[in-house]
Amino acid sequence: MVKVLLSFFLLFFMFEQQSFDAASLTLDDCIALLNEEIQQDLYLSFPDLKVIEEDHHHWHYTYEEIAKKIGKSNKRDRRLESLIQLFHGSSLGNKHLLVLKNNHTHSLADASRGYIYYKEVNGTNVLLEIKRNKKKWKVVKKRIGRGRYITLRDINRECMISY
Repeated sequence: MVKVLLSFFLLFFMFEQQSFDAASLTLDDCIALLNEEIQQDLYLSFPDLKVIEEDHHHWHYTYEEIAKKIGKSNKRDRRLESLIQLFHGSSLGNKHLLVLKNNHTHSLADASRGYIYYKEVNGTNVLLEIKRNKKKWKVVKKRIGRGRYITLRDINRECMISY
């Protein structure tokens, strides 16, 4: 009887383990993990960036969100076009745009200051301080921070094997 129960538990454990393995990480999960690890490394290089994000006096945009704004606009907006140009170039993970709010800022169109931050393909962390004038957004200061070269292998071995 004990052998039968033991065999039953072993069989159950094996099937349970197989169902766990079937729920592996998707490519989107792996990319999200990579971007989160890169974000944490950027915070180590630029701690003031984390403070800005924690105080909630900003808007956060992705390249895709800015591109949608350009696409929805009925007329040409050179300021948005200049902003999206700042996203061009290679990076590890996503580039991020943080636009600062102030008392007179109600939308991206009213904003005048912000940051773009990302990790270069060689692992260097970059923080661009940007300002908007009447016609376009421009980089006024570039800060470089020593960063870790992060790969999917560093994040999760399963991601490296699967993708």
